[in-house]
Amino acid sequence: MYLRVFTAVFLSGCSSISTDDQCVTDAPGLAKTLISNETLPSQQVVLSFYGDVYEDIEALGETLRSNGISSAFFLRGSSIESNEAEIKGLVSQGHLIANQGYSGNPLTSLSDPSSDVRLADALITPYIKNNSFLFKAPQNAFTTDIIDHLNQSGLSKYAGPIAFENDEGLDLACWEQGISVEDCSSTFITLIDNSDGAHIGLSLDHPNTADLAISIVASARIAGYSFVTIFGVPDIVVAATSNGATPTQDPPAETCDDYS
Repeated sequence: MYLRVFTAVFLSGCSSISTDDQCVTDAPGLAKTLISNETLPSQQVVLSFYGDVYEDIEALGETLRSNGISSAFFLRGSSIESNEAEIKGLVSQGHLIANQGYSGNPLTSLSDPSSDVRLADALITPYIKNNSFLFKAPQNAFTTDIIDHLNQSGLSKYAGPIAFENDEGLDLACWEQGISVEDCSSTFITLIDNSDGAHIGLSLDHPNTADLAISIVASARIAGYSFVTIFGVPDIVVAATSNGATPTQDPPAETCDDYS
């Protein structure tokens, strides 16, 4: 399935990265529409996070782990280089590291979206297990032309673009409006109830995130929901495995590395 293609990627303001595209595949690659949680079974919840790595993120990861939850963290690449220890900690806690581009800016606002995503790819690859490459487009902003370009630029190993049930920034709006953690949590529980389960995404860019996550988990469990990994969403499993991932393999398979 893998082809070998040598390329170099440049990002304005950053050094170039040389790549050996052994992960370029003839698989479907990134989809041209959002991969949502419509196929998530009833009464199940997926809890994911997106944004910057921060100093105490391992405390959030440990809280999730102690509650039996494995989450996907869609990280901005720009925050990874100075926080490698924290990311290793998340991985050791059983969480997944995923791609939200280097800048975290909407792909439609970038002159070279593929370079932005590729630079993030280079930074997260050491933390990927079982070739489980997942991508979230910031603010869900992309075009079919951008997706075609990403796939043609050696990124067809990715499953995505992945969407959450909630709008990106729903929790940030709570804090901007002075809404309490408990009331913000109730907003998410209502959303979960309306869909009989949901894939929820929380921003890492506010100190209330950990408390909000704890509140959502507690309330959802009281209401009878169970938490599953992002691979509990059948459409995401199909997209990932079609692109070469083996998400349930244990012990983990060696991940293809375009930058070794």
